[in-house]
Amino acid sequence: MTKYKKIYVLDTNVLIKDPEAIHRLGDNIIVIPIIVIQELESFKNESELRGASARKALRIIDEYRSQGSLSQGVFTKTNGQLIVDCREIEWGELSGNLKQSNDLAILLVAKRYKREKALRDIILLTEDIALRIMAASFGITVETYKNSENIKRIEELSLGTINIDVPTSCDDYLTQLSNHGHLPVDIFSLPDGMYANQCCRLKKSDGKYNL
Repeated sequence: MTKYKKIYVLDTNVLIKDPEAIHRLGDNIIVIPIIVIQELESFKNESELRGASARKALRIIDEYRSQGSLSQGVFTKTNGQLIVDCREIEWGELSGNLKQSNDLAILLVAKRYKREKALRDIILLTEDIALRIMAASFGITVETYKNSENIKRIEELSLGTINIDVPTSCDDYLTQLSNHGHLPVDIFSLPDGMYANQCCRLKKSDGKYNL
């Protein structure tokens, strides 16, 4: 008998809890609804842990674009498949007394996969209690994302924003940053104790900031 891979539909809070959740779900199929991408985008400029997690999750997803169409699915590093589902939400599947929301959009993506992939195990991963209750009422298998490593990895994420003074002689580098999106790390004197993925504000000689 063919062993069908599980299909995991991820809620935004899973990627906030662990930006590398995609790589921890083995060789299964990971579906990220497009609304999740939009929510990560709305969080990415925050200076605390949620913003750092959102930035890292978006970078990981973006790295897979070079492999092909995310909407069609690309292979992950763990021999799974990553799909960004950007199809129109079927709001008509809801009863008339329910208001449209991001949570319900994610639930409806899981519901569509349950209908289309009847032989597969469709699992909605979420940390949201209310969404778990609603998913269960729709007959969708729902689980809380569990990862024993996420607490150990807190220090890998930015815990806030730091300021870096940019000498007048280096103002031109900020133009380079704007044009190319990156700079060599040896241009500025970086403070001790920085974290990977730390959000930095570069303070120019005129007192203005570039994030």
